[in-house]
Amino acid sequence: MLKKYDTLYRLVRDEVGFNFLTPTRKREYVEARALYIHILLKYHRLGYSQVATIIRHIGGKFGLKYDHSKVIHADNMWSVYKRFNKDLDKTLNILLPKLGIGDKQIEKLFIKERVEEFDDSKIDKVMELVSDLYLEDVEVTTEKV
Repeated sequence: MLKKYDTLYRLVRDEVGFNFLTPTRKREYVEARALYIHILLKYHRLGYSQVATIIRHIGGKFGLKYDHSKVIHADNMWSVYKRFNKDLDKTLNILLPKLGIGDKQIEKLFIKERVEEFDDSKIDKVMELVSDLYLEDVEVTTEKV
């Protein structure tokens, strides 16, 4: 079970360029840990305690001590980290195709996450697309009648 999360750890580590499970409070390490935690919570659908166990298992080799409260804090801070460090979003977008979860599942989760961040112009574009889909559907059902 832990092998696939160890593989994910290596993917994130290689992408950020350093061992983010090193016990330090440096900003880039904290943000990279939050990225890893975000992926485990949102894309692997694990609970806080499960994520803490994985991080203890992998990070314990480097002296990192972790519990569920640190996972909760990292999860709560993810949006703040992402807002002030645009590279986190880019890194997440690079990692998503490499996760090995079904592509459609990743796309759905990605869309759900992004909808919360939409501004009015993006919402207008989505509404236009939905309206076009609705009109197409109405045309198809009226043709059948």
